[in-house]
Amino acid sequence: MNDIQKEGIEKQFRQELLRKLTLGVRLGSMLIVFAFFSFAFIDRVFDPAYPELLMRIRIILVSLGITIFLLSFVPLFRNYLPMRLLSFVLVLISGGGVAVLTELTGGSVSPYWAMIIVTFFGATLLLNFSVAGSFTVYLLVFIFYDALLIYSGEKIGTISFVSSNAGILLSIVVSVTGSGYLRILMHRDFESRHSLNRAYDELSGLHEELRDEKEQSERLLLNVLPEQIAARLRSRQEIIADRFDEVTILFADIVGFTTYSDGKPPDEIIIVLNQIFSIFDELTEVHNLEKIKTVGDAYMVVGGLPEPSTDHAQSVALMALEMLAQIRDFNSRSRSDFHLRIGINSGEAVAGVIGNKKFIYDIWGDSVNIASRMESTGIPDRIQITESTRARLDHDFLIEERGIVEVKGKRPMRTFFLNAPRIPA
Repeated sequence: MNDIQKEGIEKQFRQELLRKLTLGVRLGSMLIVFAFFSFAFIDRVFDPAYPELLMRIRIILVSLGITIFLLSFVPLFRNYLPMRLLSFVLVLISGGGVAVLTELTGGSVSPYWAMIIVTFFGATLLLNFSVAGSFTVYLLVFIFYDALLIYSGEKIGTISFVSSNAGILLSIVVSVTGSGYLRILMHRDFESRHSLNRAYDELSGLHEELRDEKEQSERLLLNVLPEQIAARLRSRQEIIADRFDEVTILFADIVGFTTYSDGKPPDEIIIVLNQIFSIFDELTEVHNLEKIKTVGDAYMVVGGLPEPSTDHAQSVALMALEMLAQIRDFNSRSRSDFHLRIGINSGEAVAGVIGNKKFIYDIWGDSVNIASRMESTGIPDRIQITESTRARLDHDFLIEERGIVEVKGKRPMRTFFLNAPRIPA
């Protein structure tokens, strides 16, 4: 811990002492008021001949207690040293007041020094005196009473005088020692609480950082995996693979983008691709589809997984039509001339997570290969679909037969063009 930190801790400790001292002064002054007023009231009721001088002294002591209580609220005394002064005066009033009243009533010494001891101990606990402060104020009260005895000329036995003074001096030693020890305990307690609070703040900060990092990791995870798949991955499932009897796969390619990219700065290429694919990403959200990946300027999306659905073909078809509309709108806004070639196929497939680090959720099967061939053998600005997809869309969309198409690695296939949603009659 450096000097600046120590200085800061000491300043905070002094502020805490001020709060406790303020509370002690207010409570102590009210105790003085209550004690002297109560005895004055009791003496007046049960002893009508009680001397007026003693009553006035008690009223003065009560007034002084009230004054100290009110001064503790004045801004001038809301600092450590002025409040410490008030605490000293408070002890002098209580101890000196008892001494004066005892002397004027002609009481014995023993009750006095018993009350003085109580005053010392009470001040030690209530006002959190320092060692120097305790010794000073207690010694002043002690000297004051002995001076009062000597001045009054009251005859006191040597044994009584010595025993009473010895008792008071012993109480001073114990109280001063107690003050120092309490101060040490308070300081240690404060440092412990300060260290705990600092550790708690550091842990809270780390907790916040960990929570932020976890949330960021969650967002990144959900950017590459469906939510259901991410949950299975978090549960430590080693192999994530599912077979789906019915899905619809879409491949889209930006025609001529490779030629467009020649000679263009890398950041311009990325910006354009990001703008287009971000539009497509929004469409997947709207139609509840799952984006699988992008490869260069190709975009792949699937309907019917990871949660099976009955309208996966219709959702993919609507997205394909909107993709064509969006690319036309993008061309109009950016003065570009991009075109899409889209292919769609429906059938069974297997989907799962591959990789341990840069993992992705991917899909495999003959249906995927055929969908890719539908895109590669398609026509710009058209959506080519297979017969299996047409069978699922025939009642809801206007479909135009294209004819037989040679598909690499497959037999010739009958394909169709998806034109528009069918308008109900």
